[in-house]
Amino acid sequence: MVQVIHLESLLGKVAPLIEARLRASDFSGWEGTVRVRYEADERALDIKGGKVTVSPCKGEPEVDLSVSQTQLLRLLFGAVRAEDVAFSNRLALREDEIGLLNALFPPDEMFLWGTDGF
Repeated sequence: MVQVIHLESLLGKVAPLIEARLRASDFSGWEGTVRVRYEADERALDIKGGKVTVSPCKGEPEVDLSVSQTQLLRLLFGAVRAEDVAFSNRLALREDEIGLLNALFPPDEMFLWGTDGF
């Protein structure tokens, strides 16, 4: 089971990983703000000079990612692609924005273990 308790803390902890993914992508020079919001909270990923900082949302972001908590967690763990999230939420994201989100949160193979019997 997974649940977001404190979005700013979670994003702050994965910021170094997001920075590494950004550096390794075609979007390494991208700068701007990605607003991440779900039912209980919203935060901005401010990207400048390859560094990611997490802050309260101010103004209009370049990319607005509005998802459910389940979709956010699936995106963070690589269980879903950005285009699937955009489609299911009717997000008006351009192709380059979807590419950026896939670079920050790349789809990956999930390994799920059977239950422990508890």
